[in-house]
Amino acid sequence: MSEEPIGGQEPTVSFVNPDGRTTEAYDAWVKATDWLLMMMLSLVFVFVLVAPLAFPHLTPDQLDAINAANIAIWLVFLVDYLVRLYLSPERWRFVRTHVVDLLVVAVPFLRPPCSDSGSPSTESGRAVAVIVRR
Repeated sequence: MSEEPIGGQEPTVSFVNPDGRTTEAYDAWVKATDWLLMMMLSLVFVFVLVAPLAFPHLTPDQLDAINAANIAIWLVFLVDYLVRLYLSPERWRFVRTHVVDLLVVAVPFLRPPCSDSGSPSTESGRAVAVIVRR
């Protein structure tokens, strides 16, 4: 004889780690942000990264706008990664299984700062200065 779930619904099972964190909050965050927001931002991020190479005659103002978008999108990726890491019941497992996400967040910090005006680091710095001024 099989047991019928109460109310005709499957019981929800969530993992609880020793700290008391469950997968419910993590799953809710992923569901709320995963498809529409992060997928669309990923596509815009690719355009923002490729645009200066594909369109070499952009004006300084256009480059500033592109770099500001690059920084803004990167910050959204950073916040998303940190929230997922915080909500994850198994944080080390999360880091090990989300290596690409970690690289997207960490690589901008790994670039050496350059002083020539054509470098990405300098352009990003100019974009931050433009954002702060406004």
